[in-house]
Amino acid sequence: MTILDIRKLSIVKPDTPKRNSASTNNTTMILNNINCSLEAGEIMGIIGPNGAGKSTLLKAIMGDIEYTGEVRTHAFSKDKLRRARQIAVLPQFSLLNFSYRVSEVVQLGRIPHQSGKLIDEQIVDQALELLDISFLKHRLYPQLSGGEKQRVQLARVLAQIWREEDAEGPRLLILDEPTTALDLGHQQELMGIVKQFSTQGVAIMMVLHDINLASRYSDKLLALLCSEQIVCGNVESVVTEENISRLFNIKAKIIRHPSSNTPLVIST
Repeated sequence: MTILDIRKLSIVKPDTPKRNSASTNNTTMILNNINCSLEAGEIMGIIGPNGAGKSTLLKAIMGDIEYTGEVRTHAFSKDKLRRARQIAVLPQFSLLNFSYRVSEVVQLGRIPHQSGKLIDEQIVDQALELLDISFLKHRLYPQLSGGEKQRVQLARVLAQIWREEDAEGPRLLILDEPTTALDLGHQQELMGIVKQFSTQGVAIMMVLHDINLASRYSDKLLALLCSEQIVCGNVESVVTEENISRLFNIKAKIIRHPSSNTPLVIST
């Protein structure tokens, strides 16, 4: 089942006039003619250099920014509350400075649901256990390290779409740089959890800066450069020496990962 279908998506931003100068009608192209689709149970990684438009694309999908073209989220409810049971988003920056306990932060993901206190508490505990942060349950969120906060936030969004029966339809998980602030071990652990979630039929779209993580854990990749779509397709067709060199202005060599056999990028 196609969960997400993007056709001819473009975003144009009016230029800000310089101080004490006449207004201008000039515009800047933020994204130009993006086309891709995402199936149930599929992971799409979005790659590209800084400023390519990766996070902006996620905002467009969520309706947080105006665009031209089409973004079709098939089979998702138009009711906002029910839709919140189907789509969960981990933003690039999760600003929370209130002295909530970790369990209370994860509990925020259950707000759209009416599953009852007992079930919600069970789901919170399961999400904490999955992220290996049960020991943080009673800690105050502001006192955590950056990596611990990131894992708590992922537990929150997973708790939001934890059960298929709550969604009453397809589920979509959107992650903007989910491995930010995580060490190497926790990056691998987190990506394994994301992959595990996709096997439940959850469609996942994520922005990643680590090309090798994107290559290993994605089913398909969307590569953006200077607001343009360079290529979208399976990992093998995207992670090539020519594409990686063009995207990041480096000399790249592609070898095979020793365990997953996925393309592995080495800068030469």
